[in-house]
Amino acid sequence: MTFRVAVIGAGMLGGSVAKGLAQKGCHVVAADKNLEKAKHLEEAGIVLLHDNVEAIRQADVVFFALKPHIQLPVISLLVEELKGKLCFSMAAGVQIGQLFSVAPEVHWVRGMTNICASVNAAFTAFTLSQDTTDQDRDTAIKLFSLLGEVEETEETYLDAITAISGSGPAYIFTVLEALTYGGLRVGIPKDLALKASAATMIGAARLVLETGKHPAELKDGVVTPGGTTIEGLYELEEGDVRSAFIRAITSATQRGKELAKESKNS
Repeated sequence: MTFRVAVIGAGMLGGSVAKGLAQKGCHVVAADKNLEKAKHLEEAGIVLLHDNVEAIRQADVVFFALKPHIQLPVISLLVEELKGKLCFSMAAGVQIGQLFSVAPEVHWVRGMTNICASVNAAFTAFTLSQDTTDQDRDTAIKLFSLLGEVEETEETYLDAITAISGSGPAYIFTVLEALTYGGLRVGIPKDLALKASAATMIGAARLVLETGKHPAELKDGVVTPGGTTIEGLYELEEGDVRSAFIRAITSATQRGKELAKESKNS
């Protein structure tokens, strides 16, 4: 099935979604005020437009990937064009109730994906508004599945999912950078250190997903008495790395809740 999709907001997240969908055969138009930064999307066959209304008219499904503080004001200007359409909101903190209050005749899906959508390897969690149909749910699952893994969930979890999945690539890139620098410190060429680190991260993640085993169980399988791994793990524990990640998720989740309050007041 070929979907005709409009993406409103072609920044990092919106551009990643647009590219991921286009690579899977969707007809995608993307609208943004600053198209110079989005020029690279044309290589994926994406049509770039300045006009939100024109983009929406060319699509059956609309994705909104705008900053939280401008999402609702922009939607309010497009209410007539959006009537009856299935629309996806990917703004952190903007709740379905807020979307519905601005555009009540829209079938709303609130979801959070990440920039890994550009290589069809994202994780997306979503929730549906009460007026959506079974067909809307099927369409949401099909579209998000084109971007990677997908899971329907309750809206109350989405701020936390945003902290894990939406912000998560930045955390992982930080770890990847650190592993690469570690390799450099012990004399490995940069390209080799980066490739080894990135491939190891991919493999570890796949092992968790495909075996269904808890990360702690898999970690213990690598540790041997007096070996290299336990020495490295000791340093990580000394550096309070696990607690730092937990605090990062907690803080990012709280920020998502704050954005919800700010968007209500905007």
